[in-house]
Amino acid sequence: EPGRVFVKTARRLAEAGIVVLRFDCRGSGDSEGDFQDMTISGEVLDANRALEVLCATRGVDQERIGILGFSLGGCVAPLAAQAFGNVKTACLWAPVSNPARQFQRITDEMKGDYLDMGQNIQGRCFVNDLPNHHPADFVAGWNRPVFVIRGTNDESVTEESARAYLTGPGRREFMPIEGADHVWSRSDWQAQLMDATVRWFRETL
Repeated sequence: EPGRVFVKTARRLAEAGIVVLRFDCRGSGDSEGDFQDMTISGEVLDANRALEVLCATRGVDQERIGILGFSLGGCVAPLAAQAFGNVKTACLWAPVSNPARQFQRITDEMKGDYLDMGQNIQGRCFVNDLPNHHPADFVAGWNRPVFVIRGTNDESVTEESARAYLTGPGRREFMPIEGADHVWSRSDWQAQLMDATVRWFRETL
């Protein structure tokens, strides 16, 4: 993401004494695979494999596992927590809560097996998989802490989408970052984002 916000956040968490595993799902970043084969179900499988690797790492307390997701990753993170069953706390940055609604335009424009998105090719498998996922429904019954952060000028994920994760029996917090866009493209926005994220995990892990 712009400004390497995930790299910097991982380093900040490590400096706070928290073990961090940062990874790219298949078809993204440095990982193998083609983006056109990407589905939410596939990313949940990748996230759960990452959680397995993390829990098997020496020095990691398996009872104190947190998860962080951004945008579509904010949808994947709770779904991974649901499947893995051993996540203690979650931090979601501008999270998608209703993927079928969020990506309705892609569904409408997908006429064949693929849609050229400019930088990426989206496959029909992604569209076909969208109705299978309802992450906010899981969180509504999840008795674990959830922290949602969203920029007030985010034009990609609505406040309604982000706030859908605030219901449920566990601790819930919402933090707006004034003026911030979807990708946290200014250093002061990133600083607020990282400060809040580190605070959350120090308090809830």
